[in-house]
Amino acid sequence: MNYPLLNEQMPQTIIRVWRLRTITSLIIFSLLFAASFWFLSMQNWLHFWVFALWSSLLALTLISHLLSFVLMSYRYKFHRYEIQEKDIAIQRGYLFRSTTYIPIRRIQHIETDQGSFCENTL
Repeated sequence: MNYPLLNEQMPQTIIRVWRLRTITSLIIFSLLFAASFWFLSMQNWLHFWVFALWSSLLALTLISHLLSFVLMSYRYKFHRYEIQEKDIAIQRGYLFRSTTYIPIRRIQHIETDQGSFCENTL
């Protein structure tokens, strides 16, 4: 199905927030991987199959983070929204696009929350 793109885009600074989140999660995973690798080697539990499993897990994580990092500008093009008189439309997804319509009559409460990355960039 060919969805028409909505009018409003997310702020440009969201790309920086996405990049910081990706880098942070990659650093945390790398530290956890290094600590567990060190622990396994200190206990002499680092056999070939454990090393192969951990290496493939590390490779998959690095590839997924790299793809996420490369596709961020493409992802930004398809995260859109539109506030209309009767509803709010939210569009997301770059491989599988979806549009969600929220009737304004159904909105009872709005709560906003900004993480530490949003406070520094916006």
